[in-house]
Amino acid sequence: MNFLLKASRFKKNFILRNGCHTSINEKIMIDTKLNPRHKNIAEGKINPIQYDWEKEVSVLRERFGTYGLASNVNLSQLWPTIEEIQEIQACNLYSPYKEVLEAAKKCEEEKQKELENKLKEVEENDKKYSETTVQN
Repeated sequence: MNFLLKASRFKKNFILRNGCHTSINEKIMIDTKLNPRHKNIAEGKINPIQYDWEKEVSVLRERFGTYGLASNVNLSQLWPTIEEIQEIQACNLYSPYKEVLEAAKKCEEEKQKELENKLKEVEENDKKYSETTVQN
């Protein structure tokens, strides 16, 4: 492609032999078939809350988790209510920290004992194997 470079005071223009002028600093807009919501997502912007399903607490929590404070979500809505906390406790999905810590220690001790027993068993088997190979 043959072109000449014409320098002006403000910007450089490429002059193609066919007479087409394009600026280096010119922003090119590409027309896409995306709807505005998807275009915002592609550009990394945050969509405004438009639909009723976006006003649900679970969606607001997810939105805050994704975008942080830029999501403009009221933080007081994100905390669980007393009823939700009681429901979680009734399902045994929540345990106090001390109980979880004790359970983790017990589990770790059991794993350590199992590992020691396994190592003892391997050592005994190794001794038996070495004795049988020496006898043969």
